[in-house]
Amino acid sequence: SRGGTIIDLSALSVTAVSATEYTLDLSSVTTEAGDYQLTLRANGSGIMNASGTTILEDAVITWTNDLTAPTGSLVSETPSITSSAIGLVTVEFSEDVSGLNLEDFTLTRDGSAVSLTDLIEGLPGATLTEETPSRFTIDLSRTTGADGEYILSLPAAASVITDTAGNALTGDLSLTITVDTAAPTASIVAVTPDPRQANVNSLTINLSEPVSGFDITDFTLTRDGDIVSVIDEFLTQVGETQFVLTLADATGTDGLYVLSLNAATANIVDRAGNS
Repeated sequence: SRGGTIIDLSALSVTAVSATEYTLDLSSVTTEAGDYQLTLRANGSGIMNASGTTILEDAVITWTNDLTAPTGSLVSETPSITSSAIGLVTVEFSEDVSGLNLEDFTLTRDGSAVSLTDLIEGLPGATLTEETPSRFTIDLSRTTGADGEYILSLPAAASVITDTAGNALTGDLSLTITVDTAAPTASIVAVTPDPRQANVNSLTINLSEPVSGFDITDFTLTRDGDIVSVIDEFLTQVGETQFVLTLADATGTDGLYVLSLNAATANIVDRAGNS
Protein backbone atom coordinates (compact mmCIF):
# COMPACT_ATOMS: atom_id res chain seq x y z
CA SER A 1 0.00 0.00 0.00
CA ARG A 2 1.00 3.67 -0.44
CA GLY A 3 -0.44 6.16 1.99
CA GLY A 4 -3.02 3.55 3.01
CA THR A 5 -4.15 2.84 -0.55
CA ILE A 6 -3.79 -0.75 -1.73
CA ILE A 7 -1.51 -1.28 -4.74
CA ASP A 8 -2.31 -4.12 -7.16
CA LEU A 9 0.58 -6.61 -7.19
CA SER A 10 -1.10 -9.22 -9.40
CA ALA A 11 1.19 -8.50 -12.34
CA LEU A 12 4.32 -9.15 -10.25
CA SER A 13 6.00 -12.46 -9.56
CA VAL A 14 8.10 -13.85 -6.74
CA THR A 15 11.49 -15.27 -7.67
CA ALA A 16 13.19 -17.93 -5.58
CA VAL A 17 16.83 -17.25 -4.81
CA SER A 18 17.18 -20.22 -2.48
CA ALA A 19 14.97 -22.44 -0.33
CA THR A 20 14.85 -19.66 2.29
CA GLU A 21 15.16 -16.50 0.20
CA TYR A 22 12.83 -14.97 -2.40
CA THR A 23 12.72 -11.65 -4.23
CA LEU A 24 9.83 -9.45 -5.31
CA ASP A 25 10.62 -6.65 -7.76
CA LEU A 26 8.51 -3.63 -6.78
CA SER A 27 10.22 -1.08 -9.02
CA SER A 28 7.26 -0.80 -11.39
CA VAL A 29 4.71 -0.03 -8.63
CA THR A 30 6.76 2.21 -6.31
CA THR A 31 7.65 5.04 -8.66
CA GLU A 32 5.65 7.68 -6.78
CA ALA A 33 6.57 9.48 -3.59
CA GLY A 34 4.84 8.40 -0.40
CA ASP A 35 4.83 6.09 2.61
CA TYR A 36 4.81 2.44 1.57
CA GLN A 37 3.99 -0.71 3.50
CA LEU A 38 4.51 -4.25 2.18
CA THR A 39 2.81 -7.03 4.12
CA LEU A 40 3.28 -10.77 3.71
CA ARG A 41 0.11 -12.21 5.23
CA ALA A 42 0.45 -15.47 7.12
CA ASN A 43 -3.23 -16.37 7.17
CA GLY A 44 -4.22 -18.28 4.05
CA SER A 45 -0.81 -17.93 2.39
CA GLY A 46 -0.05 -21.66 2.40
CA ILE A 47 3.59 -20.98 3.23
CA MET A 48 5.08 -23.85 5.23
CA ASN A 49 8.39 -25.44 6.04
CA ALA A 50 9.55 -28.96 5.07
CA SER A 51 7.74 -30.54 8.01
CA GLY A 52 4.46 -28.89 7.04
CA THR A 53 4.36 -26.17 9.70
CA THR A 54 2.72 -23.03 8.29
CA ILE A 55 3.94 -19.52 8.85
CA LEU A 56 2.22 -18.00 11.88
CA GLU A 57 2.86 -14.25 11.75
CA ASP A 58 2.62 -11.54 9.11
CA ALA A 59 5.88 -10.02 7.88
CA VAL A 60 5.74 -6.25 7.44
CA ILE A 61 8.20 -3.72 6.07
CA THR A 62 7.64 0.04 5.69
CA TRP A 63 9.61 2.73 3.91
CA THR A 64 9.22 6.24 2.48
CA ASN A 65 9.90 7.27 -1.09
CA ASP A 66 11.10 10.88 -1.01
CA LEU A 67 11.61 12.13 -4.54
CA THR A 68 11.63 15.85 -3.69
CA ALA A 69 14.94 17.67 -3.59
CA PRO A 70 15.52 20.02 -0.65
CA THR A 71 15.41 23.76 -1.21
CA GLY A 72 16.81 26.56 0.92
CA SER A 73 16.93 30.27 1.58
CA LEU A 74 19.26 32.79 3.20
CA VAL A 75 17.56 35.18 5.63
CA SER A 76 19.00 38.00 7.72
CA GLU A 77 17.44 40.36 10.24
CA THR A 78 19.95 42.92 9.02
CA PRO A 79 18.25 45.29 6.54
CA SER A 80 19.37 45.28 2.90
CA ILE A 81 21.31 48.50 3.59
CA THR A 82 22.96 48.74 7.00
CA SER A 83 25.39 51.00 8.82
CA SER A 84 27.09 48.12 10.66
CA ALA A 85 28.48 44.65 9.97
CA ILE A 86 25.95 42.09 8.78
CA GLY A 87 26.06 39.65 11.72
CA LEU A 88 23.99 36.47 11.65
CA VAL A 89 22.48 35.02 8.48
CA THR A 90 20.02 32.14 8.83
CA VAL A 91 20.17 29.25 6.36
CA GLU A 92 16.72 27.64 6.17
CA PHE A 93 16.14 24.35 4.35
CA SER A 94 12.79 22.84 3.43
CA GLU A 95 13.73 19.61 5.25
CA ASP A 96 16.52 18.05 7.29
CA VAL A 97 19.83 17.95 5.41
CA SER A 98 23.41 16.85 5.87
CA GLY A 99 26.69 17.78 4.21
CA LEU A 100 26.57 21.56 4.76
CA ASN A 101 29.99 23.09 5.45
CA LEU A 102 31.36 26.62 5.71
CA GLU A 103 33.36 25.93 2.55
CA ASP A 104 30.09 25.63 0.60
CA PHE A 105 29.56 29.41 0.89
CA THR A 106 31.15 32.22 -1.08
CA LEU A 107 31.22 35.87 -0.03
CA THR A 108 32.11 38.87 -2.20
CA ARG A 109 32.38 42.59 -1.51
CA ASP A 110 31.90 44.81 -4.56
CA GLY A 111 32.69 41.77 -6.70
CA SER A 112 35.92 40.77 -4.92
CA ALA A 113 36.15 37.54 -2.94
CA VAL A 114 36.14 37.76 0.86
CA SER A 115 37.58 34.77 2.76
CA LEU A 116 35.29 33.12 5.27
CA THR A 117 37.98 30.88 6.72
CA ASP A 118 41.00 33.17 7.20
CA LEU A 119 41.71 34.02 10.84
CA ILE A 120 40.87 37.54 12.04
CA GLU A 121 42.51 38.42 15.36
CA GLY A 122 42.98 34.71 16.00
CA LEU A 123 39.36 33.78 15.26
CA PRO A 124 37.77 32.35 12.09
CA GLY A 125 36.43 34.99 9.75
CA ALA A 126 33.00 33.32 9.82
CA THR A 127 31.40 30.52 11.83
CA LEU A 128 28.65 28.08 10.84
CA THR A 129 26.36 26.71 13.56
CA GLU A 130 23.72 23.99 13.26
CA GLU A 131 20.57 25.02 15.13
CA THR A 132 18.53 22.08 13.82
CA PRO A 133 19.13 19.65 10.91
CA SER A 134 17.13 22.06 8.70
CA ARG A 135 18.27 25.39 10.16
CA PHE A 136 21.78 26.80 10.38
CA THR A 137 23.30 30.21 11.12
CA ILE A 138 26.44 31.77 9.69
CA ASP A 139 28.07 34.65 11.58
CA LEU A 140 29.54 37.27 9.22
CA SER A 141 30.20 40.00 11.81
CA ARG A 142 34.00 39.71 11.56
CA THR A 143 34.14 39.72 7.76
CA THR A 144 31.68 42.46 6.80
CA GLY A 145 32.91 45.54 8.65
CA ALA A 146 34.13 47.40 5.55
CA ASP A 147 31.76 49.41 3.38
CA GLY A 148 30.52 47.76 0.20
CA GLU A 149 27.92 45.50 -1.39
CA TYR A 150 28.19 41.99 0.02
CA ILE A 151 26.79 38.93 -1.72
CA LEU A 152 26.64 35.68 0.24
CA SER A 153 26.07 32.68 -2.03
CA LEU A 154 25.61 28.95 -1.65
CA PRO A 155 26.03 27.28 -5.07
CA ALA A 156 24.03 24.05 -4.99
CA ALA A 157 26.05 22.20 -7.63
CA ALA A 158 29.33 22.73 -5.78
CA SER A 159 27.98 21.33 -2.48
CA VAL A 160 27.25 17.80 -1.25
CA ILE A 161 24.11 18.82 0.64
CA THR A 162 21.43 16.09 0.60
CA ASP A 163 18.24 15.26 2.46
CA THR A 164 17.80 12.02 4.41
CA ALA A 165 16.71 10.23 1.20
CA GLY A 166 19.84 11.32 -0.65
CA ASN A 167 18.21 13.98 -2.84
CA ALA A 168 20.70 16.77 -3.59
CA LEU A 169 20.01 20.43 -2.91
CA THR A 170 18.43 22.18 -5.88
CA GLY A 171 18.70 25.90 -6.58
CA ASP A 172 21.49 28.27 -5.59
CA LEU A 173 21.02 30.44 -2.50
CA SER A 174 22.00 34.12 -2.45
CA LEU A 175 21.67 37.16 -0.18
CA THR A 176 22.78 40.74 -0.93
CA ILE A 177 23.36 43.35 1.80
CA THR A 178 25.11 46.71 1.49
CA VAL A 179 27.19 48.01 4.40
CA ASP A 180 27.33 51.82 4.42
CA THR A 181 28.99 53.48 7.43
CA ALA A 182 29.58 56.87 5.76
CA ALA A 183 27.39 59.77 6.84
CA PRO A 184 25.69 61.76 4.07
CA THR A 185 27.10 65.18 3.23
CA ALA A 186 25.46 68.26 1.73
CA SER A 187 26.62 71.27 -0.24
CA ILE A 188 24.76 74.47 -1.08
CA VAL A 189 25.47 75.82 -4.54
CA ALA A 190 26.98 79.33 -4.24
CA VAL A 191 24.88 82.38 -5.07
CA THR A 192 25.87 84.15 -8.28
CA PRO A 193 26.34 86.96 -8.77
CA ASP A 194 27.42 88.01 -5.30
CA PRO A 195 27.03 90.87 -4.44
CA ARG A 196 23.75 91.20 -6.32
CA GLN A 197 21.02 93.80 -6.87
CA ALA A 198 18.04 91.44 -6.57
CA ASN A 199 16.72 88.87 -4.14
CA VAL A 200 17.71 85.19 -4.47
CA ASN A 201 14.89 83.27 -6.07
CA SER A 202 16.22 79.83 -5.12
CA LEU A 203 19.25 77.84 -4.06
CA THR A 204 20.23 74.27 -4.98
CA ILE A 205 21.32 71.77 -2.33
CA ASN A 206 23.22 68.66 -3.42
CA LEU A 207 23.56 65.61 -1.18
CA SER A 208 26.13 62.85 -1.45
CA GLU A 209 23.46 60.12 -1.41
CA PRO A 210 19.69 59.67 -1.10
CA VAL A 211 18.30 60.71 2.29
CA SER A 212 15.06 61.01 4.21
CA GLY A 213 13.89 63.43 6.89
CA PHE A 214 15.11 66.55 5.05
CA ASP A 215 12.76 69.53 5.37
CA ILE A 216 12.76 73.34 5.51
CA THR A 217 13.07 73.41 9.31
CA ASP A 218 16.64 72.12 8.95
CA PHE A 219 17.74 75.55 7.62
CA THR A 220 18.66 78.75 9.39
CA LEU A 221 18.80 82.03 7.45
CA THR A 222 20.28 85.24 8.88
CA ARG A 223 20.57 88.79 7.53
CA ASP A 224 23.34 90.86 9.10
CA GLY A 225 23.28 88.40 12.02
CA ASP A 226 19.54 88.52 12.60
CA ILE A 227 17.29 85.48 12.07
CA VAL A 228 15.09 85.60 8.97
CA SER A 229 12.16 83.18 8.87
CA VAL A 230 12.07 80.72 5.98
CA ILE A 231 8.94 78.96 7.14
CA ASP A 232 6.93 80.37 4.21
CA GLU A 233 9.51 79.25 1.65
CA PHE A 234 9.50 75.88 -0.12
CA LEU A 235 11.98 72.99 -0.23
CA THR A 236 11.43 70.80 -3.30
CA GLN A 237 13.17 67.56 -4.21
CA VAL A 238 14.12 67.68 -7.89
CA GLY A 239 16.34 64.61 -8.06
CA GLU A 240 17.34 61.59 -6.01
CA THR A 241 20.03 63.66 -4.26
CA GLN A 242 19.12 67.23 -5.18
CA PHE A 243 16.76 69.78 -3.59
CA VAL A 244 15.81 73.37 -4.40
CA LEU A 245 15.01 75.94 -1.68
CA THR A 246 13.03 79.03 -2.66
CA LEU A 247 14.15 82.27 -0.95
CA ALA A 248 12.49 85.02 -3.01
CA ASP A 249 10.32 86.35 -0.17
CA ALA A 250 12.99 86.00 2.52
CA THR A 251 15.80 87.83 0.67
CA GLY A 252 14.10 91.00 -0.56
CA THR A 253 15.87 93.32 1.91
CA ASP A 254 19.45 94.56 1.51
CA GLY A 255 22.02 92.89 3.75
CA LEU A 256 24.52 90.06 4.20
CA TYR A 257 22.67 86.74 4.16
CA VAL A 258 23.98 83.45 5.57
CA LEU A 259 22.07 80.22 4.93
CA SER A 260 23.01 77.28 7.16
CA LEU A 261 21.96 73.65 7.12
CA ASN A 262 21.97 72.54 10.76
CA ALA A 263 23.26 68.97 10.73
CA ALA A 264 23.28 68.63 14.52
CA THR A 265 19.55 69.33 14.88
CA ALA A 266 18.33 67.86 11.60
CA ASN A 267 16.82 64.40 11.30
CA ILE A 268 18.42 63.75 7.92
CA VAL A 269 19.50 60.11 7.47
CA ASP A 270 20.64 57.99 4.56
CA ARG A 271 19.19 54.57 3.70
CA ALA A 272 21.55 52.88 6.12
CA GLY A 273 20.52 55.18 8.99
CA ASN A 274 23.65 57.32 9.03
CA SER A 275 22.86 60.92 9.97
